[in-house]
Formats: sequence, structure tokens, C-alpha cells
Amino acid sequence: QPVAQQPVAYAQPVVQTQPVAYSQSAAAAPVAQPAYVAPIQNQGPPLPATGLPPGWSMEQWAYYGQQYLDSLQ
Repeated sequence: QPVAQQPVAYAQPVVQTQPVAYSQSAAAAPVAQPAYVAPIQNQGPPLPATGLPPGWSMEQWAYYGQQYLDSLQ
């Protein structure tokens, strides 16, 4: 018989006959983690009611804000 006319044998699907027992933690969906988490930067002391001193950036406030507040006392 030519190859094209021979019957094709297919693999039979595997059927699970017993239920699989999962523990509570194994059944929980995994939590996706972001690829990169930016580090939390020091925000410095709370801003005064008047806001940033004139000409200051938030980065300067994060590093030197406490010294500025101490100098006001």
C-alpha cells in the first residue's frame, strides 16, 4: 500500500482519572512582580507652609531641608 493511503495512528489523549489535591497555598494564583522597582528616594523633611525656599529644587530640599529648618529656629 502506498504511504499516502496508509491509516495514520494518532496518539491517544491522557485522561486524568484521579483528582489532584492542591494545598491552599499551591492553588493561589502567583503574584506578578514588576521587572524593576525604583528605589524610594529620601523626600526630606515636610515642606514648610510657605513651600520651598526661593530657588530650591526638591532634590536640594531632600538633602538640605532639615539644615534649613534648623537654621530658622
